[in-house]
Amino acid sequence: MPISSELLNDWVEDPESYFLSDLNCNAEEYIGASAQSLYLALIESKVGRPLVVPLLLSMINDISAQNCAFHSEIERIGGEVTPYANENILLWDAIYLAIGVSANILTPSYQFEDWFKICLGPNLAKLMEVKSSKNFLPILKRRALWIIGCHANLITSSTNAHSLLVMSLTQNQSNLQNDLAVKLTAASSLISIFYEPTFDKLLLSADAAILIKSLYKIFAFCEELESRRMIMELISLVLGIYCGGELSNEAANAAVIPLLEIWNLSGGHNILRKEVLGVLNCIVAAVGSERLGLLDSIVGPMLCHSLDQKNKNDSMFLIEDALSLWLSILRLSCTYTSTLDNLFIFASTMGMENIR
Repeated sequence: MPISSELLNDWVEDPESYFLSDLNCNAEEYIGASAQSLYLALIESKVGRPLVVPLLLSMINDISAQNCAFHSEIERIGGEVTPYANENILLWDAIYLAIGVSANILTPSYQFEDWFKICLGPNLAKLMEVKSSKNFLPILKRRALWIIGCHANLITSSTNAHSLLVMSLTQNQSNLQNDLAVKLTAASSLISIFYEPTFDKLLLSADAAILIKSLYKIFAFCEELESRRMIMELISLVLGIYCGGELSNEAANAAVIPLLEIWNLSGGHNILRKEVLGVLNCIVAAVGSERLGLLDSIVGPMLCHSLDQKNKNDSMFLIEDALSLWLSILRLSCTYTSTLDNLFIFASTMGMENIR
């Protein structure tokens, strides 16, 4: 079912809310979700699968038609957005949606890597090369990035899909509002890839500093807690590549510097402060023992606030993460610092549930 003009208008007015509503679409609120449920029921049935799968496979193999749709989107870049996008673009957006939601059924019947190398990858790369105007909705660009996440278990170094996700997150930082739904989609797909045990995360190591800086810029542009938590989760995953003290000074600074401001501005959102402590835990592991002392001025006050029982009503959900961060610092510390000494004041006030 093609995306409606109403939803396109929603994207124009509030890209972040559009992304979240699409991510959490409910069949009771969104007719497209009902159509997806009906489609999945059909393709998963014994009667429907032999009819639907060959049809979708023939569409996947129609490279010329896909190239034509992508070319139409490239031609639209710089033009005015209207509720009525090119019908061919909307058609292929719907087809890609059907392919993505049924990827686990379709993938045994075709080679995703070949399709990506021949069609999706080159067309995505072309879209990345062209700077879009603030009035342009990159419909197929977003959907292609989403498709990558649907096939996260099949992403290898040879597909180079991860590089396109990183490129989408790091480019065009001056006009985030225009591309916010796309960037959040790319972040979601990259998270999916990170959680696949077969993916070699070291492939992303060269891009760590610029990627972390870009993710914080995206974070600053987001207003919804769910989006912000997703970005913080991705930052933690990127830092997790370097567990063992191998993170560069540039990347470490990029990861640490924004955290204090986020902490100070998140007083009413303890869940977000929980994410800050999680990122710090990853940074501790990534910088190693030799540079650990440089974090004292940031880590110390945050841990004191989280563990102080005077702040129990505000910090109840932070205690476990704070204790985990404290333990990580203790294990890596070469010397006993005043920051560590100050934390032991709170040990005697811990409840029995935290005694371990």
